[in-house]
Amino acid sequence: MRTQGRLHQAMVYTMLGTSALSACTSWQVQTIAPEAVVTTQHPKTVRVQRLDGSRVVVNRPTISSDSLVGAAVDNSFLGTKGSGLTGIPLADIHQIDVKRGSAGKTVGLILGIAAVAVVGFYVFLLVECGVENCM
Repeated sequence: MRTQGRLHQAMVYTMLGTSALSACTSWQVQTIAPEAVVTTQHPKTVRVQRLDGSRVVVNRPTISSDSLVGAAVDNSFLGTKGSGLTGIPLADIHQIDVKRGSAGKTVGLILGIAAVAVVGFYVFLLVECGVENCM
């Protein structure tokens, strides 16, 4: 019974840590041509905004002839759906974004988590042993 509880706790901490680290990234608009972004920066994932305003996230993008080609990501929460290989003509791309990490956000998040843990520990001590007995 205790092992299941510890396993569950470890899974929760792993999920929280993973989601916290992924929260330290954001999409950054690229000011150079889409083909230059893909061929010089070699991003793992790009977000493409088409001329009609629709967006699609593409994994492992490459340039093939006059199109950006890659694996479309299912973005049903964004209102777009995709699966499998997709090709977007370069002429139909209005904007391309690349996901980048932020050192400032990461440090801030880690310091914030540490501060909440310290405050939580002191609140726990005060509740468990009472204000008069702990000091």
